[in-house]
Amino acid sequence: MAKCSLDTPLAHTSLSTRVVNALDNAGVSTVRQLVGMQWPEVLRIRGLGPKSKREMRLFMSEEDLKFGMLKSKAADSPRSEFALERIATALEVLVAVDVFEGLDSARANMPGCVETVKEVRDFFREARDA
Repeated sequence: MAKCSLDTPLAHTSLSTRVVNALDNAGVSTVRQLVGMQWPEVLRIRGLGPKSKREMRLFMSEEDLKFGMLKSKAADSPRSEFALERIATALEVLVAVDVFEGLDSARANMPGCVETVKEVRDFFREARDA
């Protein structure tokens, strides 16, 4: 069987109808969306039992694909937006309260720590606002 492309609908792959339907009900309808997921996310999909999970792993192996090989498009989901918001807010609080700046000994032992926290905060702000 020829390798499928990332834009191939899962219904046009060798996956069984049961697996395709379970994935479709979870909002996953293309190979791209499937490889954008991490395995723990797949395990939480309702309707996928042990046999279905073995079938998916075999499919991924045959197609030379891996879970999580692409940045997840699930980052557009409300759950991911909420997580990014919480991380950005926590980092903003750390910087606002000057947790690291107030600890002279920590700053002396970990040069650049405050700047690193600020960079990480800015990264998550950008991801949140994207």
